[in-house]
Amino acid sequence: MVSVIMSVYKEPIEWLNQSIDSILNQTFTDFEFIIICDNPQFSEGISLLRNLAEKENRIVLLFNEENIGLTKSLNKGLAIAKGNYIARMDADDISCTIRLEREIEYLENNDTIDICCSNFSYIDENGNVIKNKVVPIKRRSQDYLLWHNVFGHSTVMFRRSVLKARNPLYNESYRCAQDYELWTYLSSCGLLIGFVDNVLLLYRQSTHQISAKKSEEQLHNLETARRCYIYSLLKNNKIIVNDTDVDAKILLERINKAYPDFSDAEKRKMDRIIYILYYTLSCKSPKYVARYFADLRMRKMEHWIRDDVRLLFAPILGEKHKSMIL
Repeated sequence: MVSVIMSVYKEPIEWLNQSIDSILNQTFTDFEFIIICDNPQFSEGISLLRNLAEKENRIVLLFNEENIGLTKSLNKGLAIAKGNYIARMDADDISCTIRLEREIEYLENNDTIDICCSNFSYIDENGNVIKNKVVPIKRRSQDYLLWHNVFGHSTVMFRRSVLKARNPLYNESYRCAQDYELWTYLSSCGLLIGFVDNVLLLYRQSTHQISAKKSEEQLHNLETARRCYIYSLLKNNKIIVNDTDVDAKILLERINKAYPDFSDAEKRKMDRIIYILYYTLSCKSPKYVARYFADLRMRKMEHWIRDDVRLLFAPILGEKHKSMIL
């Protein structure tokens, strides 16, 4: 019923053992456990995986001939997954024993939800709980993805139908922050993400993490994904019609023209989108945010949009469109 997908690189053996055991000891037992080893030099880990697979027929092993990274490894696992539901797991985290049971129950009882995740607890390198990560209800909205990634990657489970959204599902140009890019992409496609209101995972914070080692690339990818998300939302709201007419003047005219026809809810949503557009373009400088609130209906955007719209869309559209948006 469920495919659990984990990629292994060179995590400490103790952590890897704990992580695998936490899945094998789930209260829900009808699953396959796809483990991709992305490090052919990780002899100790490979030996452990082979020994476990001999004893446990739910484990399916894939061995990459060379290191290809987390994103591509996850796509390899997804390509062979057979489950009606697919769950993510990282090789240094620990799932609570009821995790799969609760997430399946949530998706079975909420037909409109495509993806679910849960709260989690941070643990240190020794497994001690640092604090609980309980996401406030107001931040569980997908609109909040415009600000931050609030969905813990290792807590996620989604329906098999989500695989139809894109092939491969994970964007392989993102070596890190691939989960945030995926959630924003799926959200822009209209898929719905729900929250299981339980702590179902122990998330390990350590210096071994990709985000810790590649923080600059992580930040760049987060900003790029956010810009793509804003771009797609503007297209969904018909502010942008096609890629070839992303011109500052046209963009401004369409926003102003569309506003009177929006419902109050749509206006609030557009306010949020444009507010975060200001925030992103200004590299978090408060001056643009202040200007936005000083002119809530964007009648005076000309003073910044001619210069700064290039910064928003150029990374998305590529070099060939730069002349159109200068």
